[in-house]
Amino acid sequence: MRLALAIAAVLTVSGPQMALASGETGNDVLESCRIFATEKAATSPREAYFMGVCSGRTGALISVGLLLDSTRRFCLPVGVTDRQSTKVFISFLDAHPQRLHELATSLAVEAFHAAWPCKP
Repeated sequence: MRLALAIAAVLTVSGPQMALASGETGNDVLESCRIFATEKAATSPREAYFMGVCSGRTGALISVGLLLDSTRRFCLPVGVTDRQSTKVFISFLDAHPQRLHELATSLAVEAFHAAWPCKP
């Protein structure tokens, strides 16, 4: 059901909103990530779109953490889920509200690196 809603949202989102896909900030995704993390339903196409962006970002990032350079690399414990990683991301954003204007992907990598540093 959520996937269908996310797909429908992407198909109905206007051009300017779609342009945010590669450059959205912490401000753009924070509330939708909160909804994704708590498994609530989206209330608008824009919210559903950003929930999908949040889910996709965390899902993709947790799979490439070991491939990043040593200053950004992170090592997830076995069993970490997309929702759990999203909660880590949200906690990081809540702890650093002065940085919400920065790119969400960079903030997520930093959050994961802080939460799950690789052991030497």
